[in-house]
Amino acid sequence: MKEKIFLSFGLILVLFLSGCTLPWFKPALPTYKDDAVTIEDYAVSSTEPYAGSSVTIKFLVQNNIEDKIENIEVNFFDLSGFSFQSLDCGPNSKQVDKTCFFSLDSLDYQPIKITLLAPSKNVITAPISFSVSFYVKYTIKSKRSVMIPVVDGVIKTEPESSFLVSEQKRGPVRVDFDFPIKRVRKEDNREIVERWVVAGEPFETKITFSHTGTLADVQPINISGDSIRIQLNRITYATPLPCDFNPLTGSSTKNIILLSTSERKVLSCNFNAPDTTYPEYLAELSIEYTYAYTFIKKETFTVKPAIF
Repeated sequence: MKEKIFLSFGLILVLFLSGCTLPWFKPALPTYKDDAVTIEDYAVSSTEPYAGSSVTIKFLVQNNIEDKIENIEVNFFDLSGFSFQSLDCGPNSKQVDKTCFFSLDSLDYQPIKITLLAPSKNVITAPISFSVSFYVKYTIKSKRSVMIPVVDGVIKTEPESSFLVSEQKRGPVRVDFDFPIKRVRKEDNREIVERWVVAGEPFETKITFSHTGTLADVQPINISGDSIRIQLNRITYATPLPCDFNPLTGSSTKNIILLSTSERKVLSCNFNAPDTTYPEYLAELSIEYTYAYTFIKKETFTVKPAIF
């Protein structure tokens, strides 16, 4: 019996040390962020290099969403007074001059390292500051849907089903839907807003885009109209009432512009649920959109005269 107990304990110890997860050990859940791509573990060899010496900047580019991100670009576009020595873009990447191109699976990361040469001692006679800048750019696709209760207005004047909005896919730009409010009721000191539509009666829907990212120095976001698509199920366009979507293609007739002085965040359209066959049913509206996202990182160096 003692031998069996000893063997059992030894087996558990081996499993634990080998990294196997036993049923009562729950692994940590992954953490997703609206900042789809971030810079992590950023490090500089020295921010006060001597003239003519080498400095390195290294960091990880992290994918923080559920989906793979294709065609991530890291471009060291401004080296100021520094000279380019080398760039290591990491595995499974493509390098063109001072730019790295790669893709990242969900929660994966890419190591980047650049080596630069500070201005020579002939140039630096007193401490001078220089800024090195690079940008990270990527393209991301997102989608959101809404389920809308429809009543015929005769047999049923209010629905039993609920107005439902799908979860927003992670990313720095989200959409929200604004449908007509049919009723506001109170329950346990809470206001509950209820939305539905009546078949055969046109209704206006507003779709608002907003920036939810938290990074600094993000460039203006321009989402072209042809990359914004609407899909309708059991509802139609209420022509000739105004609409920001092309009824033939489903694409937006206007661009969305965020983080700009010429901002446009809202698209609107009038729809109709024409089917009066059923007392109640659910209609669906979905929005898909693709956009490029760019943020800039700047590092300032103070180059000191050489002491030799």
